[in-house]
Amino acid sequence: MEPIGTLEHWTYIDRPDFFAALAELDDDADELARLLAVLRFNFTVWLKYAKHPIAKSFNSVLGEHFRAVYDTAPLELHPEQGHPVPTAHLDENPLPEVLACAGRGTSSNVTAAAALKSTPSVTSISRRKPSGSALPSSASSIASASSSAAPSSTAASSRQRTARVVILNEQTSHHPPISHFLCEARLGSSASSNGDDKGDGVGSERTVRLRGVDQLSAKFTGVNVRIVPGQHNKGLFLELPNGEEFHLTHPVAAVAGLMRASPYATICDAVSVTCVREGKGKAAAQDGPKKRLRAIVEYREEVRQLSPTRSACT
Repeated sequence: MEPIGTLEHWTYIDRPDFFAALAELDDDADELARLLAVLRFNFTVWLKYAKHPIAKSFNSVLGEHFRAVYDTAPLELHPEQGHPVPTAHLDENPLPEVLACAGRGTSSNVTAAAALKSTPSVTSISRRKPSGSALPSSASSIASASSSAAPSSTAASSRQRTARVVILNEQTSHHPPISHFLCEARLGSSASSNGDDKGDGVGSERTVRLRGVDQLSAKFTGVNVRIVPGQHNKGLFLELPNGEEFHLTHPVAAVAGLMRASPYATICDAVSVTCVREGKGKAAAQDGPKKRLRAIVEYREEVRQLSPTRSACT
């Protein structure tokens, strides 16, 4: 058993910075660029279970709610290559509620904040020279990425744009277990910094929404268990700030290794990401209707005789 509820387990926002980066997409950008950004977020939803242990979360009762709020900076992309840049975000001035949830006493906020700041940041890792033992692979990759993307990180910090990511999940049925969820990422516009404001000093917010219904169904196929979407689970519906909407289907998961008492999960079948509604950008109004793109992600399982089974994503 996993000591969390089902509503907290299925939030789909394991990386809020990837989700908040969708609010920064230009309304007049290329359709392929927006589709790739949606695919990047879709990979964070499912590929996190590649090394996730098999665990059963607690069943939520009817009417139970789960709420979560993240204040995070959007994902930073490499200015030339366009791939995500690994960064570590440290809260230099944590709120008293955050300190209380972390087990720190609210009476001595200064001491607690100093303890939280003792974690080495990305810059300190990159500047620190290993003596005696080398850095771990994860730390070395973060250090190399942060040192190579120093100009872009400096430009991002100068903007000081922080997104508020809100998650609301409610259990609407106990048997069968069904829940409805809504996620939003609100990012303040930088129009005031560019001189495009109208004198009120307040820029318009850019909001991206994710909604859907959670329902799973398990089926036994021989010695394996297939986990498929339920009858009311139609996938994820993602709405960009320009009104463009994408439909993301769910993959099929298989739990194997039950007879050997070493269960493991694999993702199989295919996932489709389809643009079901066009946006309201300036280019769409001038050039007329655009093409609706669709991407198909196929999860394959390569079975080998002399080596362990490997999973591939195409």
